[in-house]
Amino acid sequence: MVEINKAKIFKCGVGFLIGLVFYLLCYQILFAQSASVSVTSILTRDPLNAAFVIDIDDQITPQEVRFFYKILNPYGDISGDGIAEINRSSDLTYQAVFAMEMISADRYIPVGSHLLVHWEIYKKDGENITTEEERLVFLDGRYEWQSFSEDRFSVYWYGSKNDDAMRSFLAMKSAILETEALLKTNIEYPVKLIVWRSPREGELAQRPRSAVYDSSVTTEGQRVAPDLIFAFQPAVGVVRHEAAHLVTKVAGDGPFTRVPAWLDEGTAVYMQGNLGPYKGAVQRAITSDKTLNLRSLTAPSNDPNLVNLFYGQSWSTVDYLISQNGEELFAELFASIKAGNPIDDALNKIYGFDTNELYNQWRNANGLESIIFSSISTSNNAISVPVATRVPLSIPTQVSIAPSSGTISSRQSNLPESMSPEQKNDELANNSVQSIGLIIVIATVLLSLFLIILGILVWKWPSKKKQT
Repeated sequence: MVEINKAKIFKCGVGFLIGLVFYLLCYQILFAQSASVSVTSILTRDPLNAAFVIDIDDQITPQEVRFFYKILNPYGDISGDGIAEINRSSDLTYQAVFAMEMISADRYIPVGSHLLVHWEIYKKDGENITTEEERLVFLDGRYEWQSFSEDRFSVYWYGSKNDDAMRSFLAMKSAILETEALLKTNIEYPVKLIVWRSPREGELAQRPRSAVYDSSVTTEGQRVAPDLIFAFQPAVGVVRHEAAHLVTKVAGDGPFTRVPAWLDEGTAVYMQGNLGPYKGAVQRAITSDKTLNLRSLTAPSNDPNLVNLFYGQSWSTVDYLISQNGEELFAELFASIKAGNPIDDALNKIYGFDTNELYNQWRNANGLESIIFSSISTSNNAISVPVATRVPLSIPTQVSIAPSSGTISSRQSNLPESMSPEQKNDELANNSVQSIGLIIVIATVLLSLFLIILGILVWKWPSKKKQT
């Protein structure tokens, strides 16, 4: 009679149960891997619109998908969300699309903006899935972009003229460092430069303005956000000018006060190096005694006929302040405005005179007589900085879904050159995690098979017999 070895049966059962547990765990991991949600792609055909897209595995069966975004800004992020459109893209996947208008008459999300995005997927069985947060860069989908970063400075460009892009990068970096030294301040966050090959190719990326201004003035550069500037041609002077604007904002704009247009633009022209047509314009105005009242250079105006004189006289006034009183007091003027003092109070505090007296001093230094302000009218001379260089980031906190419009031709996520350093690091990290996950799955499968086979062998192993 054969005696049943209870110890072996127990060991066999334990081994089988362990193998079964590992098998079920392996199955869950494999299921989680297969029932996946893709990374987010930005689809654009121009700077005016963008579509954010994810692919969702068929096993998830989404009932509703909501898109959440945050536009990063050093002075306060701007958040929003909306319901995405769900399409059946194949037998195995769904596609969720969130369409967003980026540039319009009342909304401006500039090219080069960085966004943090994630999705919430509401399944038909009542469960929810929240995706990992991703960092994206919104670029002009008409071109294939490349990027370069060093320290806190980054440049994006397209085309084959890499040398021009590097010159623009160095111009931005040097202008920021020099303006920081002049104004005794520092930009504490990363800054970006977007370079187009020509004003025509970058026209759609500009903020909408009046038709008269656009037809009369060619915009060469813009500061479109506290950390973002545009150059619509790879010209060193243009880049230096716009880069200086990034610093003047940090140095002089406070919660309740802003640097007046003549001081902001005058400093930017002072730092750009090549004065172009501005010097000639102010010299002609001095010769004919048709200079602009300095106080009028703080009022908004888009008169294209006065643009060169505005820039030239603003530069000349800044040059006068620095040459007569030194850089130290000039930096203190910006700090005083940032602290909350209006321009007249700041001038009186630092220099001992107000805007009118500064204007007369400047006139006298250029061979013109002083004027009596109580008897003049400034209505004909009203002008300020063209809106191109001081555009605020403006976007509603929430937008609704818009229907898809045609075929979108450029998938930015497929262009490795367009990825920021942060995106590249995230992509490498995601790839590493996926590789590790695959190794764990394979190891789990092999271990499960080993334990199951071991259980079978233990069960089949011959036991000793006792004779009765």
